[in-house]
Amino acid sequence: MPIAPRWRLQFIQAMDRRKLRRLGDQHPGFEIAADASTNLASSHFALAPGARLIIGERVYTERRAQVPI
Repeated sequence: MPIAPRWRLQFIQAMDRRKLRRLGDQHPGFEIAADASTNLASSHFALAPGARLIIGERVYTERRAQVPI
């Protein structure tokens, strides 16, 4: 794989990890295992106050398509 696409994918993964970390900071009941797919960052989570969501090890998903608004 050429270097430029690899850097782009690594950048996307880093941004996904950041988004998931922020979600965990905003909702104390949200926990995600370190080896879960970073593609979960493209998912929509409607978490009410006090909600608890735990995503365990080896959870994988495809990236959700971004629909323009």
